[in-house]
Amino acid sequence: MRNKKLFTLLTITLTIFTFSFFAGSLRADTKKPMTADDFISECGDLITEINVAEGKKLLENGDCLFLDCRTEKEFKRGSVPNSINVQRGLLEFKIGKQAPEKETKIIIYCKSGKRSALSTCTLTKMGYTNILSMAGGWKAWVEAGYPVN
Repeated sequence: MRNKKLFTLLTITLTIFTFSFFAGSLRADTKKPMTADDFISECGDLITEINVAEGKKLLENGDCLFLDCRTEKEFKRGSVPNSINVQRGLLEFKIGKQAPEKETKIIIYCKSGKRSALSTCTLTKMGYTNILSMAGGWKAWVEAGYPVN
C-alpha cells in the first residue's frame, strides 16, 4: 500500500513538472502557441528602442557598434555606414567575437524593426547591458534620407 501511494505521488509530481516545463512555449492566457508578434510583444519590457534620428546621432558620435541583423544578402544591398552584419539566426554564436565586452554600446537594426527587437531581447538575456533597437530599421533610415553604404 505504501509503495502504491509513493508511486502515485511520484507520478503526479512528474506530470506537474512535465507540464510546467513544456508550458513555457505556450501563451499563459490561452495556452496557444506563440506567434512571432507575441514574441516581439514579450520583448517590449526588456528592450529600449530609439528612432532613426537618435541612431544617426549615435553613429555620428562614433562611440557605439552598429549591428545589422538582416541576412547577408540584404546587408550587401545596402547598410548603415560602418555597421557590421551578424544575421539574427547566428547572433548568439557570433556576437562574442564582435562585442566581447558585455557593456559595449550596440545599436541593432534590421529591415523594419522586428528582428532587431528580437535580437535586442536575446542580447539582453545574454547579459549585454547597453543594447538599443532602432525602430523602423533600414526602411526608416532610408526614408529619412540618411547616408547608406
